[in-house]
Amino acid sequence: DKSAPSTPDPGARAAKPSRPAAMQALGADPAAALKQISQEVQDKFNEAGMDKVEDFVDSMEEVMAKAKAGPGELLKAAQQQVDALKAKLQETLANPSSIMGDSGAACIAGWYGGEVVKKLKSFSTETDGLVEEMKKMAANMTKPMKDLADGLEKAVSQLEGAVKSLAKLPKMITAEIQGKDS
Repeated sequence: DKSAPSTPDPGARAAKPSRPAAMQALGADPAAALKQISQEVQDKFNEAGMDKVEDFVDSMEEVMAKAKAGPGELLKAAQQQVDALKAKLQETLANPSSIMGDSGAACIAGWYGGEVVKKLKSFSTETDGLVEEMKKMAANMTKPMKDLADGLEKAVSQLEGAVKSLAKLPKMITAEIQGKDS
């Protein structure tokens, strides 16, 4: 008889529409299901190597710091190298016979020294031009480097927020399910 009340089926409890399918699949104990889900999220988080994301963010911060510093340090190092070269050139220009050594070519030393001086003066002039070009390049790079640093700073800030939120997800899930038995 269809109108007769039926006895409730113990399995019908798990099929209530208010309970998510994941919990139905894991059994009647929602707390156990949530704990299992929390552990699985933590495991996947660890497997995904989220520490590598943190390393990436740190390396981006290093790049950002270098971009903020601009080309100044690079230019300074190059200037020091050029200055050392120019000092050596000046030393040689002051005593061109020093490059002849103790060879027996004393008869041509004066002529040879004069030729070397001409070449070194020409080279020194070219070096000065190179230094000026490097200074212009550095000046032209300053704004793009600043823009790069600003863009990286914004991106890293947003990335850090996302990474921190993602890193906290397993702990948030665990905190939410603590003390819930049903």
